[in-house]
Amino acid sequence: MKPAETNDPPVAELLRDAMSDVRELVKLEVELATDEVRAQLRATLFAAIAFGVAALAVLVALALFAVALVFALGGTAGVAAAVGGGFVALAAVAAAIGYGALPKNPMEETRVRVLSDVALIKEGIA
Repeated sequence: MKPAETNDPPVAELLRDAMSDVRELVKLEVELATDEVRAQLRATLFAAIAFGVAALAVLVALALFAVALVFALGGTAGVAAAVGGGFVALAAVAAAIGYGALPKNPMEETRVRVLSDVALIKEGIA
């Protein structure tokens, strides 16, 4: 009796195809992760600039408050204090913008995709 012929591909070919698919998936994931990192770096740069503006404004405010103290001892302290207060307000706004611009969940999209891919690969192997 002759064994029945099947049209199923050999196991080696199936493994080769699976490995090729996994390689392609890893390559695409690396590209997507790279794009996500670049986007987060741009957002972080914006936040760093805002924090830099806030730090500079605080330094100017401190200098102006020092001038206000000098004027309080004999000059017009009200104007210098008002300008110093304006710089403090600017520093607070810049710091709030910088904090708001920071990424809250770094690499979230990549993490979700990779976990999904791992689950799909496990299902395919099982």
